[in-house]
Amino acid sequence: MPVARPFRAFLRRDDGSATIEAVLWLPVFVYILALSVDASMAFFTHSRVLGVVQDINRSFALGRIETAAAAQTALLDRLAPSYGSEVLVTTTLTDGVIDTTVTVPMSKVLVLGVLPGWAISAISVQAFQYKEI
Repeated sequence: MPVARPFRAFLRRDDGSATIEAVLWLPVFVYILALSVDASMAFFTHSRVLGVVQDINRSFALGRIETAAAAQTALLDRLAPSYGSEVLVTTTLTDGVIDTTVTVPMSKVLVLGVLPGWAISAISVQAFQYKEI
């Protein structure tokens, strides 16, 4: 039968056998890529928030910002547009040391959402600064 001959030849060929392994491994590589994107965003957010906290602490230390409440408001004004109203900010002045803690929920940071929720629930940044006399 002339129609079955090309079909039998097709079944005997092994030209595309590497495609099967590629299809099996592709989801693993895509997941690792997505995981690295989310982890990079977490590190970027930590770095960005730390820079903002240090900037506001320095302004408070130099007297450009008068009170701890004003420093908290300034931090929220700078971080809320990017990370929403769920950002928690605490600033205290104790014995001449300014202590600021900022917590950003991971739900506002992750781009692809493949980082497991149990791994990190929030990014917390803490910075200290001496008050200038």
